[in-house]
Amino acid sequence: MALRDILIYPTPPEQKAKPVAEVDASIRKLCDDMAETMYEANGVGLAAPQLGVLHNVIASTSSSAPPWRASRPRRRAKASSG
Repeated sequence: MALRDILIYPTPPEQKAKPVAEVDASIRKLCDDMAETMYEANGVGLAAPQLGVLHNVIASTSSSAPPWRASRPRRRAKASSG
């Protein structure tokens, strides 16, 4: 895991974040880095764009729960049979 720099307002992201196509090793590492960075900053939530990473991924926690990390992979539409 590694600490990452958090972008501070008013630094806007260059573009909009994109959905995660597949949760692979790089997304898992991003989630671990986000949790470590969030705890180091004494935060309760962090979004990937706050780190300059344009993926729809968040890390969140509360005082009574372990860290919660999520990404929402985009699902492929099923081909219609008709």
